[in-house]
Amino acid sequence: MTTELEQRVSSIEGTLDRLARLQEQNQMQLNETSTRLHQLTMRVDSFVFESQRLFARLGERAESNTAAVDSLRESVTRLTQTAEADRTQSRATTERMDSMISRLDRLVDYLMQQGT
Repeated sequence: MTTELEQRVSSIEGTLDRLARLQEQNQMQLNETSTRLHQLTMRVDSFVFESQRLFARLGERAESNTAAVDSLRESVTRLTQTAEADRTQSRATTERMDSMISRLDRLVDYLMQQGT
């Protein structure tokens, strides 16, 4: 009976040793998993931060571009109005010049007729 009891105790001690080793392995795996989870969490946080920063910069650029487009649109409108005013003034000047040339032509004709 003592031998049987010793065998059982030895078997139980072997089982306890295996359980202790398995517990150590599980603890090591749990520690590795925890470390990896922490690293992954840090990477996700970094990704979220960089994404937010990127979208904020894109928003700023979009606002800046919108303001620049509006400014250019106003400039083009002013330049178009100025060009139209210049064309109108040029036409009026051309008409006045044509009228003056016509009068000078008639004056020259009159003077030539008087001289003959």
